Amino acid sequence: MAPIGTLINFAIAGTSGYSLYHSSQSIPKLRKYEDLAEKAAKWSNTAEKRLWDTGYTVGAGFAMTLVSLLSALHRLLFTPTQSVFGILWLVALCLGEFAVSGYLRSFWGDEKKVHLMDKYNESVSHNMEVMRLCDDLACLWAVAAVLAFYGY
Repeated sequence: MAPIGTLINFAIAGTSGYSLYHSSQSIPKLRKYEDLAEKAAKWSNTAEKRLWDTGYTVGAGFAMTLVSLLSALHRLLFTPTQSVFGILWLVALCLGEFAVSGYLRSFWGDEKKVHLMDKYNESVSHNMEVMRLCDDLACLWAVAAVLAFYGY
């Protein structure tokens, strides 16, 4: 792999690790309010939907950044193939990061801070950072795909 390709993969691995850190910090902070949310969900369909949507969005961010990190580490540790499948995998990662970013943005994009719920507010901040990092990762995977296409 050319030095520029190695550099891009290091950038992807670092960004993915940082995003995974934010995602993993968010989960215990949200779990603090899970019992309260479950009680509210018994009385409100809106609260129940919100509870499930929160879990899905946090899980989507965590899963996508984990796949991104593992893929970047694989490319760093093993010689990446320049096959059509290898390039399509890079494009799929780019599109996956972009899709997850949009999914997170649709849920967390207009989320307001809630008075007296500090841990929840910290979790919102972590998820907003994961959303921004997914945008960065989508761009980095696009660059990696273009470089792989041209043999770098």
